[in-house]
Order: sequence, then C-alpha cells, then structure tokens
Amino acid sequence: MFSILLGEDLWRYVINQVTEIVEWIFIRLGILDRPSVLTIQLLAVLLLFLNDLIYLFAVHLAALLVLDRLGNPIPRPPEWVQVMLDYE
Repeated sequence: MFSILLGEDLWRYVINQVTEIVEWIFIRLGILDRPSVLTIQLLAVLLLFLNDLIYLFAVHLAALLVLDRLGNPIPRPPEWVQVMLDYE
C-alpha cells in the first residue's frame, strides 16, 4: 500500500538494502561468493517481520505508560515485560 501511495517500489528498496548488508557481512567474513536471491529475499522478509514486532512492542509499551498516567489503565503486560520494566 505504501508503495502505491509513495509512487516508489519499496520492495526493491528493501532488497537493495538487505543485499548491501549481506554483501558487507560476506566481505567481513571473507566469503568470496555472492548471496543467492532466495537468501536475500528470505532475510528481507525476516527483517521486516522483526521490525514489525519491535514496532508493535514499542507502541504497546508507550500506550501502557501513557494511559496509566492519564488514569485510563490498559491490561497489564506479560510477566517478562513487567520484569524488564521493573513495573508493578
């Protein structure tokens, strides 16, 4: 949807960025080969999924902190998040 609204091919942009990262890693590791297209695409999907998870976590964390201060609490986060935040 964003590709249509922006008039840019965002998938191509993501693939180019991931390709550059993987080639840099290959050079650092001394691997004298090019990564396959399938490897690049799988890594791009994995990184997009990871980015979405981090974004979702950050939005929910911000909502928890802001809405608690406004007096409109939302359900408590899982125990492991409470431990990370030292939140009671």
